[in-house]
This record gives sequence, C-alpha cells and structure tokens, in this order.
Amino acid sequence: MDPQIIIFNYLGTGENPNLTMRYVKGAWPGEWDLGYGYTNIPKPNLPSWSVWNVYDQPDGKGNYYGTMTIHTNDQNQISKVDWQGGTDGYTLKDVKSKYDNTSPQGINYYSMTCSEVVTKNGGGGSGPFDNAPPATPMTYSDGTPVVLSVSGDQIVDAKGNQIRIKGIARPSLEWNKQGQYLSPQDIANMKGWNANVVRIDMNQSYWLASEAKTVMGSYKQIIDAMIYYATKEGMLVILDLHWLTQNQSPMANSDSITFWTQIADEYKDFGTVLFELYNEPYGITQEQWLNGGDGVEGFQSLYNAVRKTDANNVCIVGGLDYAYQLDFVNDNFKVNGTNIVYNSHPYNDKGAEGYTGPGGSFVNNFAGIKGKFPIIFTEFGDNQSGDYSNGAYEAVYQRILTYIDGNDIHYSAFGWWIQANEPQFPTLIQGEWSSPQPINGGTMVHSDLQANPGTILPPQ
Repeated sequence: MDPQIIIFNYLGTGENPNLTMRYVKGAWPGEWDLGYGYTNIPKPNLPSWSVWNVYDQPDGKGNYYGTMTIHTNDQNQISKVDWQGGTDGYTLKDVKSKYDNTSPQGINYYSMTCSEVVTKNGGGGSGPFDNAPPATPMTYSDGTPVVLSVSGDQIVDAKGNQIRIKGIARPSLEWNKQGQYLSPQDIANMKGWNANVVRIDMNQSYWLASEAKTVMGSYKQIIDAMIYYATKEGMLVILDLHWLTQNQSPMANSDSITFWTQIADEYKDFGTVLFELYNEPYGITQEQWLNGGDGVEGFQSLYNAVRKTDANNVCIVGGLDYAYQLDFVNDNFKVNGTNIVYNSHPYNDKGAEGYTGPGGSFVNNFAGIKGKFPIIFTEFGDNQSGDYSNGAYEAVYQRILTYIDGNDIHYSAFGWWIQANEPQFPTLIQGEWSSPQPINGGTMVHSDLQANPGTILPPQ
C-alpha cells in the first residue's frame, strides 16, 4: 500500500488550552478540525503544502492563535513548518513537527507541537470578565450577609431558613487558565434553568501561579468574577479543587494546603461560597483519605487548613472510588469539625439496588451519614457512550433524580458543556453558548429544576 500519514495535534496540553487545528487550504478538498490529540485524517499523500489556522474553539471560532504552513518533500514527509503568530496576545512558541515512528503498515506519524501557549492574559489582555468589579458577599435585603452553615442533616442560613442546593457544575477552568465560553450571560443562562448554585471546577497549579485578582484576566480574577456574577444572580458558588496540575490525581498533595489556605483567607467572609476540598479521591486507602500519608494529604488536614484562617465556610468532603463510596464514614471514622457536607458522585449503576461495587446501593452507602449530615451530589449521571445510542441513560438519570428528590439530596449536575460528539462527557446542553438548550440527561435535569427547584436566594 502507499505510505499514509497521520497528523497528531499536540498543540497545548492540560497546562494550556486544548487547541484546534483547522484546515484552511492545500490540495485536499473539504474541511477538517483537528482537536487536541485527534488522529482521524489519514491520507495517502500530503499536499506539497497545507495551511492550518489554530483556535481554542472548533469550527474556526474562538480566539485565533496563528497560522501554520506545513511543507512536505517528495518522500511524503513533513520537511518544514512555518508559523505566523496570532493577534491580540494569542500565539504559540516554537511550533514544529515531531516525527513519532513508521509503522509496519507504512503509516507515518507526525505530531504538531509547541513549547508554550500564550493566552491573552500573557499578552496583556483582560480575559472573559474584563468589566467585573470585585466580588462581594451575598446579603439579605437589610444588607446583612447571608451565611450558610450545617445543622444536623440540613444546610441553613443564620435566620434558620433551610437551604436546598440544586444547580450546575461548570467545567473548563480545570484545563484552561482562561476557561472556555465563560461570560456573564453563561452564568445567567444557568440561573435561567432555576439553578441556585454553580460549581466551579478549579486547577490548583493555575491558582497558585496566578497573578493577583486585581490583574484582569488572571486566573484569580476570573474565579472572583464568576463569584461576583453568580452572587449577582442569587446563586451560591462551590469552589471545587478538581485537578492538581494537568489531569486527575488520586488525592490532594502538600500544595493543596497552600491552595485552601489562600482560598479560605480570600473568601472567608463569603457565607455563600462553599469549599469542595477535593473532587474525586481514588486508589488510596481509607486512612489516607482521612489522615493522608505516602505523598497525599487527607481530608482532615485540608479541612484544618481552611479553619486555621478563621473561615467557617461550609466544606464538602467526597468519598472514595471517584467520590462515590462513603460506606466507611460513621461516628467513629469521619472528618472532625463543623459545617461539613458529604459528597458522592453516582455514575452509571452506582447506587442502584443490588449494586455490588464499592459502597453498594444508596441505602448501604449512606447508612453511616444519612440523617446526620447533609449529602450532596456535585456530579452524577451516565458517562457510558453506548447508553446514549440505545437510550439507557434515561433510566440512570431517572433513578438518581428520584433518589435525590425523595431524600433531600443537594446537587450540582455535571456538566454545563457543549460537545455533541461526546454525549458521555456527560454534556447537559447543546446549540450555541449564548442560548444553550438541554440535551440528553440535561433534559431531565432541566425538568427537575423546573419542577423541584432549590431555595430562592437570598432567602427572606
């Protein structure tokens, strides 16, 4: 067979925006978008040259980082890559092609790489919330601050109102320092579903490396702006330590103590900002989960770091097995402290009657905490791609939502994200970011928020 070539797009890593290479012109007909790591453009021959634009959104949308021209030689090999940087502070450094290997089938593998992705902030820009004033705490009509706390198995405010939390998880700031598709309208759109909370998925390394929140477009300023706009819409905020660096890790580390010390010190006067101390612990022991060891920090030390700043914000503690498993938590084995909510992530068949994985059914999993602590699902749903082709996801969402509403469970549904080709993300919305519509499990979450909304904020 004739030699073929496959181009891998490795422009950007988990530390940077996951960029899209968009084919502009050359000898091939048609249009293609190469997402990060994407490989589905095998061709028997490359044109002698081809031109690709680079964006941080597909279909030629989003911020423009520049244009590469790929030159090939007579042996169908990439010989040179010319790069012209983008505009308004967006560009890539040291763009080149890296040869990977030649397979026995005669397929040549090339990776398009760069040494650094420079975002608008790096170029002196102002990010997605350049007009946002500093966040201020949510207040009642009389001007006093709204402060949430835990009383038994209820979340309450200082006036004794019971607060039911039901809303949305918003990804992207765990993998992109600027986030993606963020705007005041995006937060208002979540509120339009009757969501009274937005969970912000965060990256520890981005926060710790960020300039101050007074610098427009810095990571800290973007987080603060989201708190500002969420509070303005009457929404709570969950700050979730989602990733430590480039991807998911089994548990928090020593830098997480610094992370939570800084977060708590910054937002200890914000009684409607909750702290999700770690997203999804996995692959560690119960003792490590609580007390740390072998390079990880346990929930007790994360909690203590928050309280040492005099912050009394509600803290959210997730279980093992990617946060689902909580059957080992009881009066004798728990995080010691106050204002603690326990968190579980039921995906797929987790929690179903007869489920035999870690934690077992909902009844078994929550036996040691139900009626003693509030419980929240900061993620839930179906992340199996096959369930979206045969409709099986509907039963998963229905079972979980039925349990939620029958047992006063709080939630932030994952995730407010448009990715039509990967419904198992799981994506809740479709269409345009300016006016997204519910899809798949999002249709059921939307219906639940309409029929059984959380508490209107601020409470009276």
